[in-house]
Order: sequence, then C-alpha cells, then structure tokens
Amino acid sequence: MSKFTPEEKRNLSKLLSRAIEPEDTLTLDGILGLLYGLAIIPEPIMPSEWFPRIFGVSGAEFEEKDGVEKWMGSLLGAYNRMLGDNDAGTLEFPFDLTDLREEYPARMQEWALGLFRAMSMRPGIWGLDRDEIEQTEDDRRITDACCVIFGLARPETISDLFVKTPDAATLYGSLPHAVAIIRDHGNRVRKEMNEQGIVAVPRGIRHAPKIGRNEPCPCGSGKKYKKCCGE
Repeated sequence: MSKFTPEEKRNLSKLLSRAIEPEDTLTLDGILGLLYGLAIIPEPIMPSEWFPRIFGVSGAEFEEKDGVEKWMGSLLGAYNRMLGDNDAGTLEFPFDLTDLREEYPARMQEWALGLFRAMSMRPGIWGLDRDEIEQTEDDRRITDACCVIFGLARPETISDLFVKTPDAATLYGSLPHAVAIIRDHGNRVRKEMNEQGIVAVPRGIRHAPKIGRNEPCPCGSGKKYKKCCGE
C-alpha cells in the first residue's frame, strides 16, 4: 500500500497545522484512511468536496506565506497513487496485525475515522440508505463490515450499530476483513458501472496544476482562491 514520502509528510504536516480545531482534524494516518476510502468509492469525487473533510466542521486558515499549492500537490500526488494501487489490485490494509505494535490501536482508529469520512460521502454505495427488510445476504455482509469501521471511527455511535456491543479487541481484529469486504464491493460496483457506461469522468488527477487567483479555492470554501487560501 502506498504511504507518504518524507516530503509529503512534511508538507501535509504543515497543511494540518493550519487547522482551526486540531481535535476535529485528521492525522496523517487519518488522511491515508480518507484517501483509501476515496480510492474504493466507484465514482469520481472532486477535491473541493473531500478536502474539507480533512479538517472537520471548523476548517482551516491559511496565510499568504503558506505554500498551499505545494501542499496540495503532495496531497493530490498521494491521492493519485492510492487510485493507482486500487486499479492495480495492490491496495491493502496498512497495518500488520501479526506484528501488533503498541501505537497501532490509536493509529488504526485514526485511519478508520478517515475511511469513515470518505465512505459517508456516498452512503448509498454501501446500501446504508436501504431498508433493512430489503437487504440481501450480501447487503448484510456489507452493512456488518461498515459497522466495524464506523464503530472504531465513531465509538459514540456503537450502541446504534450493534444489538450487542462487542469489545474493542473484536473490532480491531475484524477491521482488516471488514475493509476487504467494502473494498471488493466498491470495485465490483465500479466494474458494473463502467460496463454500463455510467462512469465517463476520470477519477484521478493527472497533476496538481497552478491555481489561478480567480479560480475556486481547492479548500471548498466557495470563494475565489485570491480571496481565500491565496490571500
């Protein structure tokens, strides 16, 4: 699975440092989870929609001296690699549970939160908007997998997701299998959509172009770049 290069880590750490509410902002592991989710969603999602998910409700504030274009270039470069990994069939769960390290549980939870924020942008893909009585056996497998991911990402919702609340060890141990289920489902849906000619827009971004001062800001604020991050 693709990981951030040292330069990307430096640039993205600077990007995250501009968060207004750090507690609501994804970590580097969280961004990896977000990009993983974007890679398996079977339709294109523009950066202007998913970029704000990094920072949560409060967003971020940038200064004129900030190298926003360089930071965005690192983010989009990692995003494209993640898409390429999925297309090549090499997109894997990033943690080795046979060599569980002390810091892994916290990092896995952060990664799951990023994945959750991506998946929640398109809930219909996972059948989460479907009435339970209409679900097939395959639908229930996908729902159960989503429950594992959401239970780790949002522990406060766990009572709503499970009839019987599992312990944390069960959730962590089930995460790799749950991720594989939703990844395979997303790729299966994408294949069906492509066969039907539904997806006509490329998902990847070939490069991080220079942002014109009168163009919409990539942070998703709706303002022109010169009136927002490019001030």
